[in-house]
Amino acid sequence: MLCNYINFYQPLKSANEWQYLLKDPSEHWKDGKSAKELAKYWANRQETPSELKHLLQNEDISLVFLFPEYQVPMPAIGGDSHNDLYVLATSKNGLIVIMIESKAGESFDKIISEWYLQKERCNKDEGLNASSRLNSILQELGLGRYAKAPYKELGDYRYQLFHRTLSALREAKRVNANRAIVLIQSFENDPVSQADFFKYVRLFVAQEKMTSGSLIGPVRINGIDLSFAWLDCEKSNLVID
Repeated sequence: MLCNYINFYQPLKSANEWQYLLKDPSEHWKDGKSAKELAKYWANRQETPSELKHLLQNEDISLVFLFPEYQVPMPAIGGDSHNDLYVLATSKNGLIVIMIESKAGESFDKIISEWYLQKERCNKDEGLNASSRLNSILQELGLGRYAKAPYKELGDYRYQLFHRTLSALREAKRVNANRAIVLIQSFENDPVSQADFFKYVRLFVAQEKMTSGSLIGPVRINGIDLSFAWLDCEKSNLVID
């Protein structure tokens, strides 16, 4: 069941205010790292970026709101999913939820088997909670066929990607959008993470060849057209504190 939640926001007065929204501002706010490069890319953005226009095949879309470090509740016991940036856009066909994860050579965190073993080692309840949480996520993503033995069949998939995808779907459902996009915005050549991402996307889309800068999908899940994309972007020379 989708949780109801209310978020309160106010406009950022400068790009560097983004820093204080991070879980660990001192660690993640560095030139060349994904958090700061994402802020530079989107800072003072007045129109849709050319890379995004190309990705959407020059569809006439407008940016409505941008929400850095956007949190979406996940099912079962555990914390929210922390998304680097949530872009709400609109087109003649309705609202589009774009959930962005930025990378600059960093991995997608733990694979499922590592994540689960870490929880299980803490105590029995943590292990049970982890199992319930993952199975609930898989059901909502339309991947219930893996729920019987997820740590075996999906053990080498990155757990973070399941979180981000469900964030996009849940938010689309909440705002009554009919489209959602999970977008990886990469600021550094990273074939390993890109391969991890494309392998994950193949759980949803039976497409052998996947490339950067191309929209993959959509696949329809719970009435929402879900797509995926990996977008390579240049690092910025913009200076922000």
